[in-house]
Amino acid sequence: MLADPRWPDGAVALFTRAREQGIPTVLDGDVADADIFERLLPLTDHAIFSEPGLSGFAGPDIGAALEKAASFGSRMVAVTRGSKGVAWREDGVVHDLPAPSVRAIDTTAAGDVFHGAYAFAIGAHFEIRDSMAFASAAAAFKCTRAGGRAAIPTLDELRSS
Repeated sequence: MLADPRWPDGAVALFTRAREQGIPTVLDGDVADADIFERLLPLTDHAIFSEPGLSGFAGPDIGAALEKAASFGSRMVAVTRGSKGVAWREDGVVHDLPAPSVRAIDTTAAGDVFHGAYAFAIGAHFEIRDSMAFASAAAAFKCTRAGGRAAIPTLDELRSS
């Protein structure tokens, strides 16, 4: 189940119900007030922040910020860093995955594609590292084409690339 902090009450209700049903929760950690993240993170299994979102919540030092976010009980916390890739903290260890090298034409919606692909991969029971690689590939592929929604790659396109 994927939600962002724009409608906190809705996300809390959704994540609470998902937890009751054993459905993994994925938080798109965009920029929001700290109190919103403090409400959502205890209900989040996989928190994936943008750089501005994580920095605004927990400060600019990525390692310390991931540690602070993880202190709320999420199984995994991450930060997407565009062309610099993604870093995540799992079981107390920080991992780093470089972004695929592509000729970016348009980054519109790349973060949304990353979050959606990650949620899809977790729902398909991929391991976290494999989910990160899948989401990174999907977001990078999207960046090779102009547009937002129209440029989102299909699963068949990702398989053949």
